[in-house]
Amino acid sequence: MSHRSVVIAAAVNNEQILADTLALSPDLTSGRVKFIPVRAAESASAAYNTVLSETTADLVIFVHQDVYLPAGWVALILSEALRLDQESPDWAVMGVYGITREGKHLGRIWSGDQQLELVGDGGLSGAIASLDEVVLILRTNAGLSFDPDLPHFHMYGTDIVQMAASAGRSAHVIQAPVVHNTIPVVSLAGGFTAGYRFLQKKWAVRLPIVTSMTTITHAGLPLFRARARHWWYSRRMIKRSGIEPPRVTDVVALAKAVGYESIVNA
Repeated sequence: MSHRSVVIAAAVNNEQILADTLALSPDLTSGRVKFIPVRAAESASAAYNTVLSETTADLVIFVHQDVYLPAGWVALILSEALRLDQESPDWAVMGVYGITREGKHLGRIWSGDQQLELVGDGGLSGAIASLDEVVLILRTNAGLSFDPDLPHFHMYGTDIVQMAASAGRSAHVIQAPVVHNTIPVVSLAGGFTAGYRFLQKKWAVRLPIVTSMTTITHAGLPLFRARARHWWYSRRMIKRSGIEPPRVTDVVALAKAVGYESIVNA
């Protein structure tokens, strides 16, 4: 596995969240993997393209600042990359959670906003339509970069999968669970809606496109249903606790408790 070089990158806007979560990941605390934080970026695409333009690594792992990577996680990613080199030489991007064109959810992560584990519908096979942005692993020699015109910090997991397909490259979900130590997004208006509208126009000839949150269609009716559903869910959670649900206080202990290190090092 040592012949591949890898870096981890994250868009950072909260140093405390970074320190409490991603920075505790053993692959980072040990110094085995270089970490590239990008601060004050106007969009995810701007942040991540900065990393791609400056790195010579074979793989770039783009991860949210509020994600904990269990011990041994990067070694697993390198192993999965080697496997895909053999089984799907055209691969360009992989993630830890995604959805197929038929609407089948794949992968496994701990969701902090829902306070439960999200587990996909079985195996990891299927033509991927969208990857969750929580973790994206990009193979740099695939020649892809993120669309600089895509605004804000949403929908780029869907966009990069569609860009890969346009380039004749494949996307994959792998079994490499992480703890997403997040709190609920109160509304899907704003940045999420802007990203949805952007992809509506960009990929008009490919619609509908299924994502884990909603489906992108010409009319956009699924967006309004998703916004209403999300508004109801966030209000219920806030009513139940009085405030937004608290973040996990010990991501290291949680990863061990749910068996992620055992899975990663199996």
